[in-house]
Amino acid sequence: MEQQLSREIRLEERKNKVIEDLSVQFSQNELPMEEYERLVEYINKAETERELAIIEKISRENSLYAGRDERREERPESRRSAESEDDKSSVALLSNRHLSGDFFAGRSHSLYTILGSQEIEINDGDLPNGRTEITIISLLGDTKIKVPPSVKVKINALPILSDAKVARNTEAVSGDGPELVINGMVILSSINVKYVDKDKRPWKKLFD
Repeated sequence: MEQQLSREIRLEERKNKVIEDLSVQFSQNELPMEEYERLVEYINKAETERELAIIEKISRENSLYAGRDERREERPESRRSAESEDDKSSVALLSNRHLSGDFFAGRSHSLYTILGSQEIEINDGDLPNGRTEITIISLLGDTKIKVPPSVKVKINALPILSDAKVARNTEAVSGDGPELVINGMVILSSINVKYVDKDKRPWKKLFD
């Protein structure tokens, strides 16, 4: 009984600390109100330290200005240019999101999905030649990725009681074309990658 009470006290203390950190980010305009409210709501519902650890990771990495302090004094033109190369992140907390187009500018991206889903639509020309990485952290969530046949896909993400699948690509892929590498960890979740050729098949649904 005492050990259980002690765990509950530690969990509440960690919750308060994470909410405090999020509040600082929000007060400094580093976190949109929508994301702040969603994260706080999920923190209050968290029942285990594992769930809370994922929120802590998101709160550290999802700041709009994380890692940009040294560039804040640069000229606006150079700052915009530098920020366009920054990693981009997306959070789906108790919600669904659809990503495509300009989101994939750059070489690495982070997706966080908790009790939600993210649908990713990659078309020809969205990815540069060479390696592009996506890190997926998912808890009780689904990530669906649609890619054209010209993109090679490799999954390194660790599935825990989860599925991580890539559909077979029936077309040969050039060695110097774009490559999508999926890293991260999924818990009680799924990653489903499907090849779709717009020129050869009707474009009715993202997934059958």
